[in-house]
Amino acid sequence: MKKIISIAMLASVVFVGCITASVVYAEEDNRPPLEQFQGGTHFRLLTCQLETRLAIAKVRLGTLNEPYSTIGACVKEGKSAVKTLFQKANVQFVAKPEASKLLKEYYVLWLSAMDSVKPDIDELETDYKTRQKNGERKLNEAWHRFEIESEL
Repeated sequence: MKKIISIAMLASVVFVGCITASVVYAEEDNRPPLEQFQGGTHFRLLTCQLETRLAIAKVRLGTLNEPYSTIGACVKEGKSAVKTLFQKANVQFVAKPEASKLLKEYYVLWLSAMDSVKPDIDELETDYKTRQKNGERKLNEAWHRFEIESEL
């Protein structure tokens, strides 16, 4: 019974998150390109992490055969959406090659974090959560290095 309740709660969180996200992305984004890029990376990573949890819950309930195609589609869509945001954000750092390099490093780490959203077949849930948190910490560190170099 606890599993069903926690799965229902997770589903409602994902649903509310998707509704909120669709409302936010339905409006025109007037933020500067760098803010759009940073926000896009956070949003897409979180969305795919939630999609992963929901897909795994559906597999456990028997309503989904396997989670990997759902997760893969989320990752592919997220990477595609953020690629253009990165290109627009990086343009403003042409005169600051070191800042541009650090922004690229952040982007590479983010791409790796997106690839690691998919859990390993025999990975324990606690190990998965730890791996995700470690990836998020690395992303934060990379962003801070970029901020310092770009003097933001």
